[in-house]
Amino acid sequence: MRELFGHVYWRNHIFALIQLSLSLLLLVAATVYYFDKNSALENANNQYSSAMISKAQASEQRNILQASLMTYRQRQKRGDIGEPRRLQWLEALRRVDERYQIQSMEFILEGSELVQENIDHYWNAEVPIRATNMKLLLKLSHEGDLYRIIEGLRAEAEGLFSVENCKIRWLETYSDEIALTRLRGECQLRWYTLMDVTSNWPVESP
Repeated sequence: MRELFGHVYWRNHIFALIQLSLSLLLLVAATVYYFDKNSALENANNQYSSAMISKAQASEQRNILQASLMTYRQRQKRGDIGEPRRLQWLEALRRVDERYQIQSMEFILEGSELVQENIDHYWNAEVPIRATNMKLLLKLSHEGDLYRIIEGLRAEAEGLFSVENCKIRWLETYSDEIALTRLRGECQLRWYTLMDVTSNWPVESP
């Protein structure tokens, strides 16, 4: 090898070597540029595809919203959507009590909390729902009073509730004071309120 290159006069080929080095550098730069732009193009295509999917989903959701907005607003007025209407529930209980002349009605209203997965059977991954527990303690003349209370509450109250359980027991003791109300009822209600997804929407100018 030394004999092969021993007669080469490198000074005579400096310009060619410089050209070759520059060509290699340009080739490397072009390769890097190509792969960089190719990657950017792939990212741009992916972003475009995602944008088109998001646009299609937004259009679909807008159409659903436009078709359902009136029903949504009606549900808001009924108390199914929005903040828990605790005071209205208590007022509804008072009206039911007066209407059916229940001898005694007591209640315990607890705080509201978001329903949780695998705990509450009304949990939904896409719809945040608040639940409020209410316990009713009743003195009843007969079993029909309990039915009238629950149905009256459904008609009077703003919101949705489920009857988790009810128990009725008969007092063994007797006295003139409780002669007509020897039945005791205890019911556990659970009120449900869907959180208002439109509360953070921008206000449209008239």
